[in-house]
Amino acid sequence: PADTVVAVGRELVGRGDYVTMGRFVGYLPEATLGPAVEAIDAADLLRIAFVLEDKDRLDALADLAHDRLSDLIDAAHTDRL
Repeated sequence: PADTVVAVGRELVGRGDYVTMGRFVGYLPEATLGPAVEAIDAADLLRIAFVLEDKDRLDALADLAHDRLSDLIDAAHTDRL
């Protein structure tokens, strides 16, 4: 369920475990992934995208975060990502 994925995602990001999050992206349907993307800040989302195990899912991830493009650009600049 999406609420469980969001809770687990927040915990993993809180631990800095971006690799595990990058693995999960390849297995989650977009309906579940969407709420998780919304719950993760832009800098952490970029870190997760960098270590995606299934790079074919990068387009889906980008589509889900499309409304946050300016935040992603700001985070990339501010955090030197």
